[in-house]
Amino acid sequence: MILASASSNQTVKPLDGAVGEPRTSLEGYTGDVYSIAWSPDGKTLATGSDDRTVKLWDAATGKLLASLEGHTGAVYSVTWSLQAHTGDVYSLAWSPDGRTLASASDDRTVKLWEVAACKQPFPETPKH
Repeated sequence: MILASASSNQTVKPLDGAVGEPRTSLEGYTGDVYSIAWSPDGKTLATGSDDRTVKLWDAATGKLLASLEGHTGAVYSVTWSLQAHTGDVYSLAWSPDGRTLASASDDRTVKLWEVAACKQPFPETPKH
C-alpha cells in the first residue's frame, strides 16, 4: 500500500505503507502543500498548494506530469472526478452556455456532463 503525506516544508512524500518509509520526495513548490488526492486508478497524485498551483505527479516514478497554474489564491482542496470513463480522459470542452462539459476518452466515448447537477444526464455516445 502506498500512502502520501503533505507538509508545510513544501514537499509531498509518497510512503511505503508497509514500512512507513518515504519512497521519494515530490518537490518544486514555493508554498505549503494543503491537499493530496490519488487518481481513481492510483497512478497519478494531484496536489494543491499555497503557491496557487495544482500539480499532477506520476505516483510510481515521482515525475511531475503537469503544473496547473492561474489560480489567484491558494489551492486548499483537490479531488478527482469524471470517473465514468474506463480509459484516460484526453480532452474537455465547455458548451457555449457553460452548463455542459464534454469529456473525450481513449475508451472511445464522449460523455456530456450537466455541471450544475454534477451528473451525466445525457445518453452515452456509441463507441466507434
